[in-house]
Amino acid sequence: MKFEWKAKTKVFRLFCRENRREVFLLCLGAIILLALQLAADLAGTERYIVDDRGRLTAVRREAEEEMSLPLHVRLEKDGLETEENVTVYLSGEEAENLSEEKETDPLQELKDGLEELLSEIEGSSDAVIKLPGHLSDGTKITWTRQKDLSAAGCILLIPLGLFFLYRSRTEKEKQERERQVSSVRRGLPGFNDQLLLLMNSGLIFSDAFTRIAEGRAGRKEKDDFSAILEDMLRRSRETGSSLISAMESCARGLGIREFSRLTGILADNQYKGVDLAGKLEAESEILWNQRKKTAEEKGRAAETKLSFPLAVLLLVLILVTAAPAILQM
Repeated sequence: MKFEWKAKTKVFRLFCRENRREVFLLCLGAIILLALQLAADLAGTERYIVDDRGRLTAVRREAEEEMSLPLHVRLEKDGLETEENVTVYLSGEEAENLSEEKETDPLQELKDGLEELLSEIEGSSDAVIKLPGHLSDGTKITWTRQKDLSAAGCILLIPLGLFFLYRSRTEKEKQERERQVSSVRRGLPGFNDQLLLLMNSGLIFSDAFTRIAEGRAGRKEKDDFSAILEDMLRRSRETGSSLISAMESCARGLGIREFSRLTGILADNQYKGVDLAGKLEAESEILWNQRKKTAEEKGRAAETKLSFPLAVLLLVLILVTAAPAILQM
């Protein structure tokens, strides 16, 4: 478990180094948002007046502008307590008293008293509005500012952004890997047959491989398998090593069973002189059968994915056909 954690941490550090620009922009954006939020919070502290004990006692009106003040209120009376998040709107206009008769409920009475007090506060035109500590019936009131979690949200943007960036990059690499594996498995049967035909015509392995790779490189539309063959040929020429060595190295990197098996057959022929024609013919049958099986599986998967759109189309067709008859009833 500890080894797996170290391996994942190493992969994440490598990802951060490879994507320094995106990580830097993400951190910079989060820091800017955090600075703006803190500046807004500091600017808003002038609206609140607290006593020596840090308790909120009054709010200050800013000029004649409309303003809203989010507050947290705690009411206590005869052992009954309730807490509410309220917003005081200061507009300088008298608020209408819309209180209605309600069923007698101690908790509701506390809330009704709070609503009346808020109406009085919102209707006040004073520059500094005192927040009373008690209601007229003796209910104790404790005023505090509502906790603003925007700053914490700005800080959480960094790990969340890194997570989604890492996840998107991982998904992209996974899709590229799946496309590469699919291309190799789709191209191997044809490559195997071409290799068999050219070697039966008298060409040696290196010449046959070169002709196949160069022929695929000359196509207008290249797939991943053609790019892999071209890369193996290029590395063999640059390093002066044999094509078999390049194929073995590529097989270890790809980790595709079919490609590794074909590479093993070619390596046995080059190193041990094992008969190649018979093994390539047997391998050809295996590869084509596997390609056919893969195509059938993809076809069944496509049918499953198309079942829902087909059901929707059938439902629409039924509705369109039945609508005139239903309207005439």
